[in-house]
Amino acid sequence: MAYPASTPLLSVSPLQFDPIWIEEVFRLFDVVWIGFSGGVDSHVLLHSLNHQLSVAQREKLRAIYIHHGLSVNADHWLNHCERVCRQLGVTFTAEHVQIKTQASLEDAARNARYHAFEKRMGKSDVSWLAHHAGDQAETVLFRLLRGTGGKGLAGIPQQRPIGTQGSTLMRPLLTASKDDILRYAHHQQLEWVDDESNLDEAFTRNFLRQSVVPVLKRRFAQMERNIASSAQRVAMDYLMLSQFANQQLTQWCDAFGGLKLSYLADKNLDERLFWWRYFLDSHGVSLPHAQLESI
Repeated sequence: MAYPASTPLLSVSPLQFDPIWIEEVFRLFDVVWIGFSGGVDSHVLLHSLNHQLSVAQREKLRAIYIHHGLSVNADHWLNHCERVCRQLGVTFTAEHVQIKTQASLEDAARNARYHAFEKRMGKSDVSWLAHHAGDQAETVLFRLLRGTGGKGLAGIPQQRPIGTQGSTLMRPLLTASKDDILRYAHHQQLEWVDDESNLDEAFTRNFLRQSVVPVLKRRFAQMERNIASSAQRVAMDYLMLSQFANQQLTQWCDAFGGLKLSYLADKNLDERLFWWRYFLDSHGVSLPHAQLESI
């Protein structure tokens, strides 16, 4: 599936989508799904989009609530989302998921959401999520503190494939700040729900959001937008680097797609790690730096 060539937002204050981009999206995709949690971010995404659509475009719009069952308020949030969609005239659906036990509850919940999207989406569908510049800044900081490489510093991609059918995931608000979103919500007198788990600083991202980012923003007012802009440039650089690296790897692989290690024999350790990482990435395998060194 081809992606729209233009950028999503025409303006962040006031928040407004580019009508050319909207037209392109609704021409390319059969159904546009909005991941709707009932929080302010997803409410603003749904509300602002819905008010810019034609009647024909609204026929393609769907909102989906993922019920994790992690909060006693989950049923209330589901009812709230259904009521909002009824008021907006947007088709609403809910998906109940089971969280699989793993090291990170955040990762488990995120994986369950993505699987739920994949279950509902057709190959010519797109899902929109309401991640914004603040989420991008938190993600880059979080990965940097964990010792990520260039790919990790690219942050959250604005659009990417999802699932095995060739469906698409998009984040059209990624260049908007939290302040832009709140300004729109208050101006439109929207009502939203607050997830109490977002205040639990036992989760690293919440700690960064509550205790670290506010301190940095007092000194660097444009921190979120600057980090989001840097991540976007890193993502483009990484994409170009990947294309060049894969062209070289194609020449170094045998007829069965195996990498001939003799080509790496005269390389130093850093170069070997570079080519080994890109070879594994081309096969959908991502390993931490320590594991690459061990191999």
